Amino acid sequence: MRSLGIAALVVVGAGLAGSQALAAEDERLRGEEERLLADPRYFSREWWSHTYQARGRYAEQLERWLAVFPQEQLLIVPSQETVVPAPGVEIVDYDTILRLHLAGK
Repeated sequence: MRSLGIAALVVVGAGLAGSQALAAEDERLRGEEERLLADPRYFSREWWSHTYQARGRYAEQLERWLAVFPQEQLLIVPSQETVVPAPGVEIVDYDTILRLHLAGK
């Protein structure tokens, strides 16, 4: 049986445990959004690697898209409506796997 990962897998880096990484997110990202907005060519490793909570704030992400594109040009589909596994494909819940992994440490 093949597996299809549906949920985003958050890899906590820099030696911080999950709760520590969440607590450190604001400090790690300080100034990064401003740099990203100021320079479209800027790539933020901090934003890429440490936006655990920010990626879940969908309203903020939609506001950014709507600042560039009219609402009529966006199609927003809840993820539940897009997940239709093919026959023989098992859906893997990475959140549960990550919790089990962290509990074993």
